[in-house]
Amino acid sequence: MEGKKDNHKRLKSLKSEISTIRKELNKLNVEKEKWFAKKEDQKKEIADFIKKIKELKVSKDSVSTEIKELKEKRDKYNKEVQDLIESYKKLSKKKEEFLAKTKIASNPDQIMDTIEKIEKKIETEVLPFHKEQTLMKQLKSLKKALAETAGIKDVLDAIRGISEQITIAKDKAQRFHNKLRTGFVQNKDSYSEFMKLTKKITKLKKEQEESFGKFINAKKEFAKVNNDLKEKLMESKGIQEKLGIIKVGKQKAKKQKMTDELKKKSEEVEEKIKTKKKLTTEDLLVFQKMEEEKDVHN
Repeated sequence: MEGKKDNHKRLKSLKSEISTIRKELNKLNVEKEKWFAKKEDQKKEIADFIKKIKELKVSKDSVSTEIKELKEKRDKYNKEVQDLIESYKKLSKKKEEFLAKTKIASNPDQIMDTIEKIEKKIETEVLPFHKEQTLMKQLKSLKKALAETAGIKDVLDAIRGISEQITIAKDKAQRFHNKLRTGFVQNKDSYSEFMKLTKKITKLKKEQEESFGKFINAKKEFAKVNNDLKEKLMESKGIQEKLGIIKVGKQKAKKQKMTDELKKKSEEVEEKIKTKKKLTTEDLLVFQKMEEEKDVHN
């Protein structure tokens, strides 16, 4: 009689303990799932940053290739300018030597311009005889001087041509240089963004490791408390059997029936999830029970 009384007392105590353990288990489950979800979110965030870095690398490589090409073109035209300047210097020296040798006061273009003006004046204006004679003598003298400059005219034409080429080459070199500066800015911005993303990834990986560690600790604690719950339930079941509160065969049959029903409903819920059908409140309860069963067996 005394033993029966003790069993009832122990059973009452066990019910209180089991209730407390269940609450703690639920709390640990929430904690465990919270850290798991956080770890997964961080994992996704890291993947997004890595994707951005890959896209940035493709863009950076493209800009780097463009910079290389622009630099080659700029250097090509700068070299062309230098070569043209050297040619210009040589022709200028040749011009000076020719002018010093022939002692020509004016260059061919100036002489030609003066000749054209005098000829036009004679043709279009009514001049006194002595004035016309003076202009004719001047014209003859200028034409003679022009003939003496025949050798230098080619040099002067060449100088003018090179001068124009230098202007064109300088303009092209400057345009490529301006594009190059824009490319350098883009490259610098890309590198800055690359470093920012790298720092974010490093920080997130560390945080993810911390989240995973907390998840593992919560899972271990959950398993420990879950084992404690199993022991208490087994002890409670043993006492109830001793007291005749439950019959072993009947309990097993009932438990098997509940297991079969849960399995059937679980399959229906899984099918609904796969086909993306709307879940009812009952379905959600079954799903929750499925998760609890998984946790118990883990």
